[in-house]
Amino acid sequence: MYRVLLVDQDANHAERLASRLRQHGLAVSIAEGIPEARRCLQRRIPPFELVLVVASEMPDRWLGVLRALVQASRQSCMCLGPLFLFVTPTKCNPHMRLRIEHLGARYVHE
Repeated sequence: MYRVLLVDQDANHAERLASRLRQHGLAVSIAEGIPEARRCLQRRIPPFELVLVVASEMPDRWLGVLRALVQASRQSCMCLGPLFLFVTPTKCNPHMRLRIEHLGARYVHE
């Protein structure tokens, strides 16, 4: 079973999305906030295969958060760590998509 860490500032949206992912056989943990998400990724127990970062606001404000989470997932060992999906309800321009990809995440428009 794949383990997913869901980072979403909207608690209702996070619960709905987690429920849908669980229906597909994924084990989902919801981070209550950015600091908790960083701690989960640094502990690496349980190890996550996927991190979903849902940016409900403007995506450019979330680039620093995404960078910090990617670094937290990779600082305790030399392995690549989990895959990151950066999900946003607003469509990003190509420059923003490229910046997200350079951080090691995949961009998804919800």
